[in-house]
Amino acid sequence: MQEELTRSINLLEEQPVAPYFLSYEITETQGITVRASFGALTYSDESRGRQLDIDLRVGDYAFDNTHQVRGGPSNWSDRYSMIEIPIEDDPDAIRSVLWYHTDKKYKRALEQLTTVKTNIQVKVEEEDQSDDFSKEPVERYVEAVASFDIARDAWEAKLKKYTAPFAQYGDIYEADASLWANISTRQYVNSEGSEIQTSQVLYRLFIYAFNVLPIMVYRIYIDGREELVRGVDLIGTPLTAFSQIAAADDQMDVFNGICGAESGGVPVAAVSPGIFISQIEVQKKEKSQERRPILKAPFSEAAEAAADDLP
Repeated sequence: MQEELTRSINLLEEQPVAPYFLSYEITETQGITVRASFGALTYSDESRGRQLDIDLRVGDYAFDNTHQVRGGPSNWSDRYSMIEIPIEDDPDAIRSVLWYHTDKKYKRALEQLTTVKTNIQVKVEEEDQSDDFSKEPVERYVEAVASFDIARDAWEAKLKKYTAPFAQYGDIYEADASLWANISTRQYVNSEGSEIQTSQVLYRLFIYAFNVLPIMVYRIYIDGREELVRGVDLIGTPLTAFSQIAAADDQMDVFNGICGAESGGVPVAAVSPGIFISQIEVQKKEKSQERRPILKAPFSEAAEAAADDLP
């Protein structure tokens, strides 16, 4: 990668408009994914891939081809282009991809520079006078390539074991567990002399079961009376609910799930005892057209019999 970068810079310096900056970044990802549901394996696979990102700039640090065209669309897609490259360590195959896409990037950069120069001449002076790029000190840092510390076949057996107990309950519609493991190794070089390699391994384990159609909600009074409440959802802020905690259990439960955010789903985990809340806000639930299953679940009879045997 460094050899091809040096060769490309030397050849492009002979052009009338030479690039002032060029960088290559190759990100290799290795993954293991295992999923199980109700005691059976639903998915198990390993993956590996490499992607290349090229940043080539013409002009200078103050004003270059990445300058935003006022009144035009964002140039984000031109700035970041992930290109698949061979996963085998074949220098000639990798260099051929670097050469071809560097040539494409350079031609595109020349077109962009012409466009932004024309745009700035016909528009009023910009308020933002900051440079388009900054020159940074040379950095050299190399981490060892990480490796997995798990056995895929062992986790296949574990996930089946974790989800098997849910199969005996007829009112649970989804009971899934998944393991996701990923190694991301990033290699980066640029024309300023920086060389960086980082390698990180991440593991995520999810176990979740959903009873998607709650049957009844009761309002429970201190004197023991129970009042059936139909068609409601819980509302209010967590802080308000916490201020109404009257008692707590001495046993902890763990919840793992996904919390929605503007940037996408975020894995979350919580540990909490059972709590008794003296007062909580509710609102009328929107009427759903979803009906309970007509057919009895295959394990519902066994679950009912097991419940009858409890002391």
